[in-house]
Amino acid sequence: MTTKRRRFLQQAGIAGAGAVGLSALGASSHTMMQLARAAGEADHHFVFAYFSGGWDILLSLDPRDPEVFTDEDEIIQNHRIQLGYSTLGRTDVARVNIGGEEAILGPYVGALAEHADKLAIIRGMSMETLTHEVGRRRFITGKPPAGLLARGSSNATWLAAELGGMNHIPNLAVRVESYNVDQASYASALTVQSSEDLVQILRAQDPRLDPAQADLLDDFLATEARCGRVRHSPALRSARESWERMQGMLGQDLSKLFDYTTALNTLYGGMTPEDTARRDAMSALRTHFFDAENPVNLDRTSSMTQAAIAATALTRNISRVVSIEAARGLDTHFTDWRTDHGNRQMQGWDAIARLVGYLEATPYTSGDGTWLDHTTILCFSEFMRTPMINERGGRDHWLTNACMLVGGGIQPGIVGASSDFGMSPTPTNLETGARDDDGGQVILPDHVLRTLMTQAGIEDDVADLRVPPIARLLG
Repeated sequence: MTTKRRRFLQQAGIAGAGAVGLSALGASSHTMMQLARAAGEADHHFVFAYFSGGWDILLSLDPRDPEVFTDEDEIIQNHRIQLGYSTLGRTDVARVNIGGEEAILGPYVGALAEHADKLAIIRGMSMETLTHEVGRRRFITGKPPAGLLARGSSNATWLAAELGGMNHIPNLAVRVESYNVDQASYASALTVQSSEDLVQILRAQDPRLDPAQADLLDDFLATEARCGRVRHSPALRSARESWERMQGMLGQDLSKLFDYTTALNTLYGGMTPEDTARRDAMSALRTHFFDAENPVNLDRTSSMTQAAIAATALTRNISRVVSIEAARGLDTHFTDWRTDHGNRQMQGWDAIARLVGYLEATPYTSGDGTWLDHTTILCFSEFMRTPMINERGGRDHWLTNACMLVGGGIQPGIVGASSDFGMSPTPTNLETGARDDDGGQVILPDHVLRTLMTQAGIEDDVADLRVPPIARLLG
């Protein structure tokens, strides 16, 4: 058994089955499925897109107009905001309409500007930290870590537990941390590093049993599952259900769906209508994300590949929640801010734009709207970078932040604002989304994650976030 496959079996709740023997696998009572809400009760899906390293939101989500915030020393000192656009050779901010209002996005927001009318951008957030691990885990769980240790389950885990019991892989995490401390085992994330990992995990491995032997084993396990001792053991029932889930995935050969480099005729060489439909669907996805029918030189960890993984896992009803690393290498304290940061961030935004476009163009399974109507994408990072360029030509850590949401019924518009002096967090009226220095609240990641839970139909504060949702985003 390979290390990757062993890790998957452990995460799926199959670990330990060997200790009690296959004959002791539990009854097929579908307890795991019953723990989750029925798919139709709250028909929402989620993508958490992490921009790793602490992004410069002046280059994207929370810029300033370069015609007002010029590079003159007096302007910089009066506002303690130094755009640095001229040093980058980019002053082409995107002037767009967001939620019916004129707004600007930074020069490195890339193709995301094409979807500006659908975006909800939260500005003036506080992360209450300047530490990468703390900021990242605060946004993943909605709770301040204990030191550097995450407290509580990931929001993705909560959503998968509530909504994803009927999916093959309810919670899929690609190059992103995930935590499960109090939810059912099926809601734990399957964590992978690349599309190749998924292909290897989901592909049946050799040596395989002879079909006749496999049938005999299935019959034996089914008989054992009816045993009273097994039916009354939650652990054995869970093991049985996990085994059934793994068998179902291997039987459908889901690995083909994530194999973006093998020739399509090799993957789907048959002439049946099912083969043709799958080949056509894969061809459309490859063309959309990679501009190639057979991208043999594909970077299996790139932003675009991860966006394709999210699109595949969602639209093929494999996952309810997918987390991806949309961009990496953003911790630019030195001149790499000038040479690399903007382009790396833009690669992430371009990938998100492709994902939005694909979901918007793909009819939803039930025929009710598109996949974007049923999927919310949250883009986040651990904090922003300082509004002033440091003496090394880069930017350091700053506790203010912003994030972006799109799809799934989230109402577009700008919520909150960072201050025009030093880009500090400011209080926001959660009902209107406007800055409110008298009665507003400073928005935290906790508010954003509570909003997603509410959007999914989970009204009670089951994750103990202890904050209200942002009503402005819910319409």
